[in-house]
Amino acid sequence: MHRTAAILGLSLGSFVFSITYLAPSAALAQAEAPDAEMEKYQFSGIVNADNVYVRSGPSENDYPVVKLNKGGTVVVVGTKFDWLKVLPPENTFCLVGKAWVEKRADGTVGRVHDDATNVNVRIASSLNNMITKVAMQMKSGDDVKILGEQDEYFKVAPPAGTFMYVHKKFIDPVKRVEVINDNGTLQVKALETGLIATPANTGTTTDIQTPTAPTNPPTKEPETPLAGGPTTAPAAPVASADEAAFDVLDARFEAASRLPLEEQPVDELLASYQKVISDKKVPESMLRIAEFRLKGLNVRRDARAQYLETRKVRDDLANRAKPIEAEGQEIDQRIKDAQVQQFTAVGTLRQSAVPYGGRTLYRLTDPTTGRTVVYINTADANVIRYEGLFVGVRGEVTDDPARRLRFIVPTETTQIDPALLIKGSITSKLVPA
Repeated sequence: MHRTAAILGLSLGSFVFSITYLAPSAALAQAEAPDAEMEKYQFSGIVNADNVYVRSGPSENDYPVVKLNKGGTVVVVGTKFDWLKVLPPENTFCLVGKAWVEKRADGTVGRVHDDATNVNVRIASSLNNMITKVAMQMKSGDDVKILGEQDEYFKVAPPAGTFMYVHKKFIDPVKRVEVINDNGTLQVKALETGLIATPANTGTTTDIQTPTAPTNPPTKEPETPLAGGPTTAPAAPVASADEAAFDVLDARFEAASRLPLEEQPVDELLASYQKVISDKKVPESMLRIAEFRLKGLNVRRDARAQYLETRKVRDDLANRAKPIEAEGQEIDQRIKDAQVQQFTAVGTLRQSAVPYGGRTLYRLTDPTTGRTVVYINTADANVIRYEGLFVGVRGEVTDDPARRLRFIVPTETTQIDPALLIKGSITSKLVPA
């Protein structure tokens, strides 16, 4: 049941433009207009001012759906009081619950589940979050064109049988048209007859009709403007001062919603929307939107307070942990300083003139007397870098009675501070005498 609208022409001459719906007959049966014969002798109209609200119903209390600017076009199919009932303009959409619709093909077409009945199609708005107006209902097997998603709903093209409303003072009639239900497809056809008269202001939705054209019509004369209709655009602004101020407030709300929660001016917005609610003169639609905003802002205020409290507790814990962390680092350093290093032997490393096993030995000596403490037997050429330094050596001590010498095959050689021997931080099995 999706709509693809294309206006191929708009002039005082003969023209045809069509709005096509993929609509099941059952859906059309639920439309406001009669199914067998769509409301005859309706008209195409042109918007005569900027920022004209298209609303979900025929009153100021019905929420706005979209705005039209001067020069925009609408197809009028009926009236109610001072309001014109129009086919949904471009860029309007409806909402259908995801739970009742299954995507088909490439995901752009949805079909109502076999076990679903009386599925509500709600009129959505590009100006606010209101979705209370139910345009029609669908049954199992009905199709919709899916445009996107919004929370638990699919955004769909307005199905056939969906209508919206514009105040008549903002629409200038252009040409008679006839909306024809051609087996589920709505054809909007311009007629050869002239412009129509403004219908009376009644409380019921009515067709816009004129007497049937005669069999032998007279010579065609220049068409004249709609009797009793406006000849120029009205001087009064479309939106009241209250509506303009509310639009600014809603824009601030949308901008704030894009900020991190802790940076949003929640209290300021709450006060502004509360002021709207306190003003009993504003339209009912604005009151509903303001109440909806207040509920959301109250949730945000509570969430922000909880977040700030949680962050404060976290920061307090972090600040309390800093001294503990510093104390822990100090204790670690003390433990490290207090650790006793054990070596097999310590002393000043010197080269030896004594050969052993085909290589020259090194020796650890007493730094004061130069006497040998133990020999070092290693093939590691890097040990030479410790020559003349006081080092600690780890390894196994071996005695060679035949050569009458004792040596160590080192597994580790480390430069150390001789003063640590006195402090007791270093111990050794073999030490200088």
